[in-house]
Amino acid sequence: MNVLVVYDSTYGSTRTVANQVGFALRGTVIRVADATLGLLVKNDLLVVGSPTIAGHPTKAICDFLAGIPGQVARRLRAIAFDTRLPDEFDRTLGYAAAYMNEMLQQKGCLSVAEPEGFLVERVDGVLRHGEISRALAWANEVLRLLQVCESVTW
Repeated sequence: MNVLVVYDSTYGSTRTVANQVGFALRGTVIRVADATLGLLVKNDLLVVGSPTIAGHPTKAICDFLAGIPGQVARRLRAIAFDTRLPDEFDRTLGYAAAYMNEMLQQKGCLSVAEPEGFLVERVDGVLRHGEISRALAWANEVLRLLQVCESVTW
């Protein structure tokens, strides 16, 4: 399975998580500014990551997701993650991962796991202790789910 991890990062924490997830999934990790349709069509699984900003992903990630053609999206499996502060403000507005997951599903992508959020300590994006290990565990669970899906015969 070919995996593409596309992320945007403000302070580096989302990039760190993207790199860990990409490593575990044996995928190609690129910043959203470098994502092209040509790269996208060569992959089976799309992983999208963004910081949560007022309940949403970055504009660059939203533009990227909006630009995925339906015929490409319908053949992709997809998952989404975000980095977020653990406070009430974002809980009220929502989180980027859920927003991205909804956009992917509306495009026609098959969601293979629940969207996930990874916690940062402060606004400057320092990941909380244990979040990198949790990102690896999440990616390994995604691998397990993909293997289960591929072994099921309909």
